[in-house]
Amino acid sequence: MRSLGGILLVLAGILVPAVVPAAEFADVFADNMVLQQGRPLPVWGKGVPGERVTVRFAGEQVVGVVDARGVWSVTLPALQACKEGRTLSVNGETVGNVLVGEVWIVAGQSNMVCPLTGSENRFRDAEGALTSQYTRRPLVRLMTVPSMTSSAPAREWPGKSVSWRTIDPDDEDSRRFSAIGWYFGAALYDALDIPVGIIACAWNGSRIEGWIPTSGYELAGFDVGKDVYDAGGYGAPCSIWNGKVSPLAPLAVRGFVWYQG
Repeated sequence: MRSLGGILLVLAGILVPAVVPAAEFADVFADNMVLQQGRPLPVWGKGVPGERVTVRFAGEQVVGVVDARGVWSVTLPALQACKEGRTLSVNGETVGNVLVGEVWIVAGQSNMVCPLTGSENRFRDAEGALTSQYTRRPLVRLMTVPSMTSSAPAREWPGKSVSWRTIDPDDEDSRRFSAIGWYFGAALYDALDIPVGIIACAWNGSRIEGWIPTSGYELAGFDVGKDVYDAGGYGAPCSIWNGKVSPLAPLAVRGFVWYQG
């Protein structure tokens, strides 16, 4: 004869529903980020197919549905620049301290990767160590994209590996940011007096073949498998776009700064 405790345990196992993951934002939507002013704002992520998602920000609300691939996407209306940190939410998930201003992606090879300061004397900005000690720009936000390749367009980077930081003398990661991206972001903020977001998406020694998506080759009339040199690894056609850049698309930005390569 079963004990009462055993029966209750069995019933509990029957009555407790399975945990279903809630809708999530794509990796780029993280605390302290900057959204682009003056343009419609695509916002996307993943969830359970068929799940209804409601995205809220700055008094705006947009509803969407997770598709059969487990992906959802909505578009917020264009917003004005705002220095106030506000909350971006989808269903139960929130992203805090979100600003609206100018967003730029800086990319290229080692000249763009070169950090403001660091332990390698030959690979850092000459004045960065001093400049970074007295410069504080809380409304300039910096994000570095991890370097990875993929044979097909990726939707996310591994393990929630990105974060947005401020220009802060006490933040070692911000002091190791791309020197060109750091200076560009600080100068843009000083000129415009609105929030600025800089996304560093560069890779030392990379070939241009890896940065171009399949659609880019097709528009130029090239067959990727026949007409484009394949250097392998991150030199393979489309490999950097697929692994490093694709998770950023279709983020609204003002423009791109490219240096070398």
